[in-house]
Amino acid sequence: MVKDCINDQLEPVYYFLREFLELRETRTLRPYGSSVVSLQIIKDDQYIFKKCLTNSIDRMKRNLITGDSV
Repeated sequence: MVKDCINDQLEPVYYFLREFLELRETRTLRPYGSSVVSLQIIKDDQYIFKKCLTNSIDRMKRNLITGDSV
């Protein structure tokens, strides 16, 4: 689970560990802006697994539509 520490009103994003480690996502920050995220590794839980799988499929669909690397 990855959570934005600066803007805690945003929902956390769920990744499979391997997917997060291989993540090649670029972010553009505003001038003098910063980004701080926390990574929490969660033990096996069916709810978390479902969230990870759903988010992973959504990211893959988005990348296929935009022509980015899958």
